[in-house]
Amino acid sequence: MDIQQFWEQYHSSQRRFSHIRLPHAAFCGANLSGLDFSYSHLPCADLIWVDISGANLTGINLQESVAIWLQGLWTDFHWADLRGMDLSCANLQMADFTSANLSRAKLAGADISDISAQDACFKEANLWGVWAPQADFGGACLQNVNLSGGNLSGACLVEAELGWSQLLKTVGARSNLTSVCLEGSDLSGADFSFACLQRANLSATNWQNACLQSADLRGADLRGADLQGANLGNADLTDADVTGADLRGANLQGTVLFEDHCDIDRMTQPNSWGLGIPG
Repeated sequence: MDIQQFWEQYHSSQRRFSHIRLPHAAFCGANLSGLDFSYSHLPCADLIWVDISGANLTGINLQESVAIWLQGLWTDFHWADLRGMDLSCANLQMADFTSANLSRAKLAGADISDISAQDACFKEANLWGVWAPQADFGGACLQNVNLSGGNLSGACLVEAELGWSQLLKTVGARSNLTSVCLEGSDLSGADFSFACLQRANLSATNWQNACLQSADLRGADLRGADLQGANLGNADLTDADVTGADLRGANLQGTVLFEDHCDIDRMTQPNSWGLGIPG
């Protein structure tokens, strides 16, 4: 099928275009909402200002496509190949990215609130300033991503992989990061107050001036973490490993902490923190 044939069928009210091959297709500004493009091959497509809300894009190949300002509410991207795709400033609320591949994709400034992205791959993606409250990234790979300035409030990142990523000033209040891996990531100035970080791998992370107030850090691995100036007020670090962590200048008022793994030489005396240390 060529692009002329596509438009002829489209204008004749055809809405099923599964398994078509149409590389470099120009759809700029078109209304493609509700169409079925499942398992189609559309790499390098022009989808700028396109509306694909409610469309079926299961298993589609949109590698290296440009979709700036795309409208994609409730769109189904199950198992889609979106590697290198530019979705900057796209509106993708409640879209389904389950098991999709978004490696190296650009989603800067995109609205991905309430999306489902379980087991999806965002490796090396640009998610700067992304709006993602209530998004579900359970088991997803977000290794080496840029999430700085993003909003992950109430998001689910259970068992997600975020190692060596940038999360400067990211907001993740009340998010669920149980068993997440953030090893080596930069979270300076971030706000993860009231977040659940139980059994999280936070080794070698940078939390300078971050807010972890009332966070649940039970069993977390904080070895070698930089927590200088961080707010850990009322946080629960029961059974957390803080060997080699730097807590100078941190607010630890009301913080619960076992001493078993503390590197006291790097810290102020516990009594001056106002710690509640279980007996």
